[in-house]
Amino acid sequence: MTTRIHAQDLWKGGAGGYHTYRIPALAITTAGTILAFCEGRRHGSGDAGEIDLLLRRSVDGGLSWSPSQVVDARNGMTCGNPAPVVDRSTGTVWLLTTRNRADAHEDDIRKGL
Repeated sequence: MTTRIHAQDLWKGGAGGYHTYRIPALAITTAGTILAFCEGRRHGSGDAGEIDLLLRRSVDGGLSWSPSQVVDARNGMTCGNPAPVVDRSTGTVWLLTTRNRADAHEDDIRKGL
């Protein structure tokens, strides 16, 4: 059996209300649904700023995709670094993320500010 792999852009910078899309992550559920997560960076491409966590789903092996859904968004916050994990024994999808102030930089975050 041959599996065909093809590339496609699920998000394009400047579209959908976001300047930049970064940090993609994929997971496949026990039902075969593909979950695609990413950060939607509202005002620029930098790591600091208002960043939302987005999701698109495919139930047909990636041939078509749902519209973007906002998983986590808070004014004045960075919500990102998606790391989905599928528990194959229960079917539960765990989504590990980070959240911090939009004006916080790496040194501030390490200090717990």
